Amino acid sequence: MNSEIKKYALKLLKRQDYCSFRLKKKLCLRFPNFKKEIDYVLKELEAKKFINDNKYLDNKIEYYILHYKGYYLIEDRLLKYGYDKNIINQHFTNYKDMEKEYLNKYINKNIKISKDTLLKKISMHGYDIELANRLLNCDIIK
Repeated sequence: MNSEIKKYALKLLKRQDYCSFRLKKKLCLRFPNFKKEIDYVLKELEAKKFINDNKYLDNKIEYYILHYKGYYLIEDRLLKYGYDKNIINQHFTNYKDMEKEYLNKYINKNIKISKDTLLKKISMHGYDIELANRLLNCDIIK
């Protein structure tokens, strides 16, 4: 059975990256009575570097920032992937400047709409409203 679970896991990983939490959920749906075997296969895949949760987390944070998503929205989505809030915060500290840069780009792209409407849109994207207000009220906008 381990070989079938491993084969299916590799098939999934061939199509896209998974964190161990999401891959385990997928495998448990396919093989509901083999939780120990699934854990063994996941440990084996992590040892062989097919799964790397830190790299996956960094890639997801960068992806969301590049798509104009702020910290709060990113945190919410990563919590659904099974990550701990402290781990998310540790990884996100490396991306604070990038988030600020993309918030600035987002503001410049939408500068023609009113400030209130813009702040609503910014909050919907999960950005920090205080940071957005500071950027709107000073000369950082280029």
